[in-house]
Amino acid sequence: MKAALRKELAVKRSAITVEDWSKRSLAICEAIVKLPSWPHWKKIALYESFRNEVDLRPLIRLAPDRDYYFPKISALNGTMEFFLGHDLSKFQRNSWGLLEPDGLGEALAEDDQTLIIVPALAYDLAGHRLGYGKGFYDRFLNGKKISTIGVCFSEFLIEQLPSETHDQPVSELITEDGPVLK
Repeated sequence: MKAALRKELAVKRSAITVEDWSKRSLAICEAIVKLPSWPHWKKIALYESFRNEVDLRPLIRLAPDRDYYFPKISALNGTMEFFLGHDLSKFQRNSWGLLEPDGLGEALAEDDQTLIIVPALAYDLAGHRLGYGKGFYDRFLNGKKISTIGVCFSEFLIEQLPSETHDQPVSELITEDGPVLK
């Protein structure tokens, strides 16, 4: 069931035009920095957009006073760590086609001022996500008390997604229309 839904949603998301994707991504970033909790977060974990995921690069322009970290996935064991990333032009594609830092810089040390922004193909109203099925974010977030925000475009907000016990829901969810979960 998840595999068929992933395929359907990936096709739907790939149909978004570049102009619409950019405009809606910016609206999501603007909504994030307007959150009452935004001033509290100093370390923000982002991702480089993949297959028309929400583009979070505008956050760096909107709030340059934060430290931004990006994920690096170990091809050996599938674990994910976040590293401070200032120069996105130096990121390299990994074996899954994702742009990531080299992993030689400062690693993210999570604390109560850390925010993880989590990508997905879709979210539901309980904060559960449908990703690509590799479980990187679920494993990373498991057992951690970190603030999380899910981001997706409004048509990828589904009433209820299939979920499993290991799935880690986000605490907040934002579309281009603004916050959905708080």
